[in-house]
Amino acid sequence: MTELVRQGKAPTILVLGMIALSARFSNNEVFYNIPAKERGLPYVRHAERLLNLHDISVTTIQSALLLGAFWTGEGNPTLESVFVSIAVQMASLIDLASCPAASPIEKETNIRIWWSLRMVDVWASNGVGLPPRLSKMKPPPLPGDDITYNRDNNGAMDSSSKKSIPRSSLLSEMAKLNCIFAEIYELHEDTIKGQMGGSFIETRVTSLGLQLDEWYAALPDHMRDTPENLARFASVGLGRLFVAVYCGYYHYGQLLYYQFLHARNQDEFLSTAAAYAVRCNAYSAGLCEIIYAAHSTPRCDVLYNMVGHVLVVASTVQIHTLLNSSSEEEIATTRRRLERNFEIMLRLDNLWPTLSMCLLRLRIFHTACRRSMKETFLMDRWMLRFLRDFGRAVDERTDMTSEEIPFTLTGIGLTSDHNNI
Repeated sequence: MTELVRQGKAPTILVLGMIALSARFSNNEVFYNIPAKERGLPYVRHAERLLNLHDISVTTIQSALLLGAFWTGEGNPTLESVFVSIAVQMASLIDLASCPAASPIEKETNIRIWWSLRMVDVWASNGVGLPPRLSKMKPPPLPGDDITYNRDNNGAMDSSSKKSIPRSSLLSEMAKLNCIFAEIYELHEDTIKGQMGGSFIETRVTSLGLQLDEWYAALPDHMRDTPENLARFASVGLGRLFVAVYCGYYHYGQLLYYQFLHARNQDEFLSTAAAYAVRCNAYSAGLCEIIYAAHSTPRCDVLYNMVGHVLVVASTVQIHTLLNSSSEEEIATTRRRLERNFEIMLRLDNLWPTLSMCLLRLRIFHTACRRSMKETFLMDRWMLRFLRDFGRAVDERTDMTSEEIPFTLTGIGLTSDHNNI
């Protein structure tokens, strides 16, 4: 695609969609005095006018995905879901991953679009409380090696190169993790519906936790979460994709074990729940640290809007740790993370309209903690919406006792300037 853009051969609608998303990052003088959050609107409006639903093609599928991504950043999950639904339906109609391709690189592109669409489908469906559509379909082969694919700008991939592609590319790993995420989503739904007893919930959590463990254990050494590997992928232009893999891994882990934080405040805080609460905190910490590492590594800073959502969830886990820990070292570390998270969210707020919603959600959670720690971390419908519906507002929690917990952002190490969330 990069080469097509340079040659002026890329479809106009795709170019407009990419500009709509990327203009907020530009230093070009054409955007002087235009707030970053407002720069993409003229381009997305133009792209929407060009979207032709009579053209059932790969280009239209890609266009719908770009338009959906734009409206995610605008905090409009309904429009996002509409555009993603268009892409899903068209991909199903033409059997995207299996349709005839003119070359191996085109075939690989179709596979990558299908898997990207499947991952977006899970996130977009979660955001509006609907079931994903592609999760139940038989998947195609996983994507091939990212470096080989990105280096091929001539529209052809020879067979010898294809045979040597390892099935452990970063995009493949994201796809594997997304399959686990879909199951975690189903677990949360079943939990709040009361369709499972405690022992069955524990069994499913254990199984999903094992899947996450096995995923990490199966990784080759060069794909593990280490500073050296991050720098290595950054050197070939894949640093941000590497970070995205681990943002998913750590976020899905904190979601899986999140409901056991509630048990830590209850009499039934048994050994299994205790271990799960510890794991939730570990995943939350891992998420924070990989994002910090990304922002301190050249060409790795992650500035897409979903970072705000996962950091809000991670911050609530850190709040729980802060209010329950007796370790001065742990308290100091937690305060540092909370302040750093808020600083990153403020930076993202300059870029994405949806970040105001993220900050509002954190404020509402903060208020709930002040009112009562006993109910705040309970896995119920309110909590499910908080964890899942990232593009929607959440109401103040009303099922609270009048118990007050002294808690301010200043008290956790943030400056007074940060108290307005």
